[in-house]
Amino acid sequence: MIPAEVEEYGCEVFYRLDRILYEVDVVNMLRVQQERITSSSSDPCGEYRALLRPDWGTAEKLAPEVVVTHPGPVNWGVEMDFDVADFSRTLVLPQVTNGVAVRMAVLFLLAGGEGEVRS
Repeated sequence: MIPAEVEEYGCEVFYRLDRILYEVDVVNMLRVQQERITSSSSDPCGEYRALLRPDWGTAEKLAPEVVVTHPGPVNWGVEMDFDVADFSRTLVLPQVTNGVAVRMAVLFLLAGGEGEVRS
């Protein structure tokens, strides 16, 4: 589910979460848009679940400063399990809330909005 040429951008690609998970500061889960998947695999979401989805056992092994993010909405059971959402360092709900505010501000500015913005 990753473009073949992604390494041309100077990043290192890992195809199993467990190979890199304990070296990061943030675990940013991607939203799997099932309706857009064109894959030779008969079950690309099953592949994602098997290789990339964190579960509680994974989450509790993370370093104390590591947080888990996701842009929302979450496809529960595919991208992450409910127990990870309840993990104390999962920032999904604040991230979704802030994402709405940021998109509203961008749309306001693109629409020619001016003046003081009131909270």
